Amino acid sequence: MADGKNLPVPVGDWFSLVHRPGGGALPIPFVKDVFLLKSTVVGTGFVKNIVKKTENIVPGCVLEFRRDPRNRYDELAIQVLNGSGERIGFVPRRDNPVLARLMDAGKMLYGKVRKIPFREDWPQIEIDIYMRDL
Repeated sequence: MADGKNLPVPVGDWFSLVHRPGGGALPIPFVKDVFLLKSTVVGTGFVKNIVKKTENIVPGCVLEFRRDPRNRYDELAIQVLNGSGERIGFVPRRDNPVLARLMDAGKMLYGKVRKIPFREDWPQIEIDIYMRDL
């Protein structure tokens, strides 16, 4: 067992691991995406140019989440953003209490599109919500 004095790997090998020739990036150990729940993006019917903002969204696309604590309707609101960083809707209020607290504690949450059927003139985006656990 390593006690700090008798490292299981020689110090020279640690140095070469951290200071790679060419400056290549180190892999991030133990990164895991944890599935939390299925949900739907709400409020898409109120977003200007929603069809244009969602035209490149297909199943499998990742959608960014951003907390919106100054939202006048819900202080736990979470915005859903497309790949260009434009708001396309919100996480439903019923899902916000736990998710907002996780985000406020520094956890990275995001959505992955399951399906995107259109309902009249606006998309109904079904997503899976994940937490990136570092």
